[in-house]
Amino acid sequence: MPDPYYGGLAGFEECLEMIETACDGLLEAVRAEVTSGTPGPAEPRPGLYHPTTRRRMTGDGTRAVRAGLPEPVAYEPALPGPVFAAHFHLPGEATGPYTYGRDTNPTWTRLEAAIGELESPDEPAHTVAFASGMAAITAVLFSQLRTGDAVVLPDDGYQLLPAVRSRLEGYGIEVRTAPTAADAQLDVLDGARLLWIETPSNPGLDVCDVRRLADAAHARGALVAVDNTSPPRSASVRWSWARTSRSPAGPRH
Repeated sequence: MPDPYYGGLAGFEECLEMIETACDGLLEAVRAEVTSGTPGPAEPRPGLYHPTTRRRMTGDGTRAVRAGLPEPVAYEPALPGPVFAAHFHLPGEATGPYTYGRDTNPTWTRLEAAIGELESPDEPAHTVAFASGMAAITAVLFSQLRTGDAVVLPDDGYQLLPAVRSRLEGYGIEVRTAPTAADAQLDVLDGARLLWIETPSNPGLDVCDVRRLADAAHARGALVAVDNTSPPRSASVRWSWARTSRSPAGPRH
């Protein structure tokens, strides 16, 4: 669903209409299930624990509630609480995993571990948490681009991208734009140093073929960064993330 604030009063009306339409479909599905009788016992699904299979739960649903949590320890909390400490006990030099709360703390570590496990369940992934989506965007763009480089951005992306564009151009970086839909960014990709994909776009929720765009960019020697408005990897098509950065937009809110 698009952000209603982006379209003023008309945006709220559009979102309400979408919700009402979805509710009609949901109600129809529930009625059909009720009238057809109560479903019988569900068959065990691969990867989930079931008394007849004794398998360990490893599906996306289990990952969603277990990702980032430490191994169970007797008499310890099942869910570690947030760490608010600014200072940590240091045995001498100020080095080690946790030295000062401004840099990192155990809560951030668990969050990053959870995101990495959800985004890349089949192979290790390095995750860095930012205070906002725009912080993540600027970190990627300004760390990877130099004067004379070209970058491809969506022209229908998040509303602060134009401000980022003006700052990039101030550093002598060429900024090209194209719509998200129909993989239009392919048309302006030649010679670019980095391709920035936003799918679904915000607020229009247009989508593109990430694999197709990424393969085309990599074939041209370009880096690829992927931003999305809401769905995690588990709700998206699984594909190889080699040489690719991702920036889920949820933290913006």
